[in-house]
Amino acid sequence: MSTAAASPPAEAIRNPLNLKPKEFGEKLDQLAKHQNNLQKLSAKVYSLGKTQRLQYPNGVTVGRKELRSLNSQFVKEIKDLKKNYTAHGKRLRKPRSGKGKKAGFSVNGIFVSDNMREFFSKANLGPSDPLNPASKPLNEVLSVGINGTTTHGIMTPLWNIYIYMNKMQKDPNNKQYNTATPEMNTYFQNTYRTLEAMPQRYFKADKNGVRKPIPKFDPNRFRFANVQQIVSVNSIKKKDLDPQRLAILEDQATKDRLQGEQALVSHVNDHYRWVKSGMKKTFEQFRADEIAKKEKRRRG
Repeated sequence: MSTAAASPPAEAIRNPLNLKPKEFGEKLDQLAKHQNNLQKLSAKVYSLGKTQRLQYPNGVTVGRKELRSLNSQFVKEIKDLKKNYTAHGKRLRKPRSGKGKKAGFSVNGIFVSDNMREFFSKANLGPSDPLNPASKPLNEVLSVGINGTTTHGIMTPLWNIYIYMNKMQKDPNNKQYNTATPEMNTYFQNTYRTLEAMPQRYFKADKNGVRKPIPKFDPNRFRFANVQQIVSVNSIKKKDLDPQRLAILEDQATKDRLQGEQALVSHVNDHYRWVKSGMKKTFEQFRADEIAKKEKRRRG
């Protein structure tokens, strides 16, 4: 993959847009492809050491500094799209002052408990590059196992990777259920008790109006929703963080690092999902199709 593939075209940034709804959708598809390229590039860069750089045959080198620049260009193109898009002569309404979300990639860092930090420092997550078994172990390059910083966007695919690598889906007839590993049982006993003590919850009512109870957490048979609860219980609320930790989360270097880690983990997770799908398509086509599906769901 060339660096040019990851960079949005300069003319798209310079020229104002006056797009109809169909053209706007096509532009979003183009941006989705740019995002895919940036994720792949980020995965490669952040699988290297901090001072290492990707070397291309044409002499171009890419490190974390250049990656931040490419991300900034991409965010600018999204902002320009929002600013210049018109449909049937009517501009999109600007968000009310103070209430509009910023365009681009929002990285909301969190700190996890010491137990979860230590768990991930030793967790079997496989290599950081699934195509290179000799690459550095994934758990050794992620901040969650080093200083306990991460994002919810990292946690979801990271647990998917952990479930896959540790073969936690024991029931061949019902793959939605998982069985906890001995390592989970070691570090999350207090979490288990918290989950077991939670009030009874119910599924949505069926066609007969009956609401069945959702099974209580059982470490020997639990759904992915329970994994998200484990993450929630072990996430430290911002109001409980001291000023030093809050400053770490607000530091731009932390945000850049977590954004790169999020791209890396997403890339690795997609690789294993591709393997589970039977690899009937190329990996690039698989990822492009997944991005298109997400975009379709987002548009409704």
